[in-house]
Amino acid sequence: MKKKVIIILSVVVLVIAAVAVVAFLSVGRAGGEIGFEATINKVEDGIAYATVIEQDTGFLTKKLPESIMFETADLDEELNAGDKISGCYLSGTIDGQTVRVVSVVVTTD
Repeated sequence: MKKKVIIILSVVVLVIAAVAVVAFLSVGRAGGEIGFEATINKVEDGIAYATVIEQDTGFLTKKLPESIMFETADLDEELNAGDKISGCYLSGTIDGQTVRVVSVVVTTD
């Protein structure tokens, strides 16, 4: 009887530990940067407007809205309408449709 209780408690502790590890790795992510892919709709006055195609959000991480906008002044790439991009944004910077994008690479098919 005692062996069954010890085994059950051990399994419960392992499950709780696994859930804690997954939650820790998902929330905030290392460096706070989260990847996404999008298509640029237009660029006007240093602001890019894009449609999100895919995102690498983890468990319990807020997702980007379908349409986003971000400043392009600090980016190394020149963006144009129709460009498909792969980029990273800082977690916790989503404010409506606005997000702080920290890196962008124009991808080709």
